Amino acid sequence: MLSRLLGRPLISSVPRSAFSPVRSLLRSNVCASAMMKRLASTERISSSAADDLLVSQRKVRPMSPHLTIYKKQLTFNMSGAHRILGIAMSGTIYCGLIAYAVLPLVGYPFTITDVAAYWSAAPEAIKTAAKLICAFPFTFHMFNGFRHLLWDTGKGLSLKGVYTTGYIVLGLMTLASFGMVFGN
Repeated sequence: MLSRLLGRPLISSVPRSAFSPVRSLLRSNVCASAMMKRLASTERISSSAADDLLVSQRKVRPMSPHLTIYKKQLTFNMSGAHRILGIAMSGTIYCGLIAYAVLPLVGYPFTITDVAAYWSAAPEAIKTAAKLICAFPFTFHMFNGFRHLLWDTGKGLSLKGVYTTGYIVLGLMTLASFGMVFGN
């Protein structure tokens, strides 16, 4: 394109003699012997010696910084929280169901009336804390699930949209959690 603007080919404007030192160096054996010279040597060692060498190298090798070098962003935190809280909530439900089924078989009473009696005897601060511990993950996972359903329609996928919906999820989670715990 530049050659069209100038009206003449660019390569013809460079004299051929400018390339002659490079050509002569490439043709000489000096360049070829330098490229073929072996700079490292190897030796055969046993597999146990190779394992020992590898272990000693790993001891002085720096650990990869992987997650520690990145700035934690809203998208990173919300994605991890969505997955971790989903696993934690489902694990809690499974453990509760297994306990409800197995504990009466081994002689420990674990019926709904026993749970209700234990719960009513607990101090108010414990009840409030337990409700918040249950409400925050539930509402976060629910509203973030709605956010993912919105993304499935193709909406809110821009960087601004992702952050906007993220902050909306955090606000709705907070309001709904406190509404569930402190509302009548």
